Amino acid sequence: MKNKIFSILFYIISIFLIIIYFYNNFIIKIHHNPILRVIILLIICVLTHFGAIFGSKYNKKYKYVLNKINLIIWFILYLILILTLTLFDSYFLRSGSIIFPWNKTLFRDYMNYVINLIPFKIIFQYTIGFINDEVSLKIFLYNILGNFLAFMPFALFLPRLFEKENNMRVFIFTMIIIVLLIEICQFITLSGTFDIDDLILNVGGSFIMYKILKINKVNIFINKLLNN
Repeated sequence: MKNKIFSILFYIISIFLIIIYFYNNFIIKIHHNPILRVIILLIICVLTHFGAIFGSKYNKKYKYVLNKINLIIWFILYLILILTLTLFDSYFLRSGSIIFPWNKTLFRDYMNYVINLIPFKIIFQYTIGFINDEVSLKIFLYNILGNFLAFMPFALFLPRLFEKENNMRVFIFTMIIIVLLIEICQFITLSGTFDIDDLILNVGGSFIMYKILKINKVNIFINKLLNN
């Protein structure tokens, strides 16, 4: 009985934190530091994970169902975080609500200054700028390391939720489509840059994590962790 109570308690706390998270970000639009938001979502993931552990101890038949529900919840929260950061986040000066606000001058300026179709151009600029103390560590980490790490969780979620994503080519193709869709949305809403280097960093990061998670010992560890 104690296990059931603990399981329910962990899920109730998780729901409470999710409500607070959504209320702050979408109702009163308090866009905290992205790192703080990631920490809050990680806490929610940990709480729901323990909820599943205690729930499966109470009744083993709940184990698979709760673990699957948790994975779906985590994936949805992650998708919301990614879409918020890339399209709607005032912290990064993104509007996300202006659709096709074009005129000739705006279009010309956007094409000249905000679109980059030259591979590694921006990566080199930030790297050289950081080495020469022209770019701060914070800006460098957000734009280079942040873009590299941001899409890595897809390597965890997609293969476990969709069987076809266990094929590396299918996974890479899916990631390219996902990143391109986000880049296109940023372009049409003026919520960021349309940058080929973002595609390289986002897909590259997710691909490396995909390969890491396919290492046998790592895969066994992750499966044990996720399946209590």
